Amino acid sequence: MFHNDQATLSYDLSHKADCTLSTADFKKLITGNLKSTTAFMFGKLKVDGSIGQALKLEKLLKEYVFDEEKIV
Repeated sequence: MFHNDQATLSYDLSHKADCTLSTADFKKLITGNLKSTTAFMFGKLKVDGSIGQALKLEKLLKEYVFDEEKIV
């Protein structure tokens, strides 16, 4: 969950996600192997709410470096 420039992991299912994608596609997104716009156009990124907010995810994730070999 991203809120107020903070990222947290939550197992609380009472909050509905604004956007969803599979674990495999999320790994591709954070390692730069999948663009959010492409994922959305091919139905890999599901959006329920603001598409602009969902597409900001890619910009936010680009601020971090993820090592593909260390992602489980």
